[in-house]
Amino acid sequence: MNFSEFAKALENGDFDNQIKMVAELVTSRQKVLAQIKGLELAPKSYVKIVGQIRPAYIRGHIAQVTKVNQSTVNVNFLQPIQGPQRRTPFQNNVNVPLANIEPVDQNEVNKYKEKIKMTPPNRTNRWTENEDQREMDIEARANRWERQQEAREEMEFERRAS
Repeated sequence: MNFSEFAKALENGDFDNQIKMVAELVTSRQKVLAQIKGLELAPKSYVKIVGQIRPAYIRGHIAQVTKVNQSTVNVNFLQPIQGPQRRTPFQNNVNVPLANIEPVDQNEVNKYKEKIKMTPPNRTNRWTENEDQREMDIEARANRWERQQEAREEMEFERRAS
């Protein structure tokens, strides 16, 4: 059975009784592939953060590997990455699962470094890039709250008057 036949059978529900086993096989194979990827990495190589990683705002950034562990790598980001809830930015010795990295070539690293140079201060991630929109959202919420409060007070006044 080739892959397309397997995928069609899976989609048709032919493996519904074994679906948990299929999922476990896929997960185990992903772990093996991640370990192989880890063997290919060396300190001072560059990687890009990808996949479903938390916090999401580090996704897409390039970092330099400092240490390769069994299922993770320690990386140093090329620039501090400030998140919305963090007081201190991510930069050095960040532990990332092997499944959430992919090696990058020197050309991509150079492009990323140029992008960093051209990025104004305090504009290093999605959160601050939309700062103006964020300010407008906060103001709109405050105005809506004030209108709701006025409506509540008016209803309370009418209730007391009647």
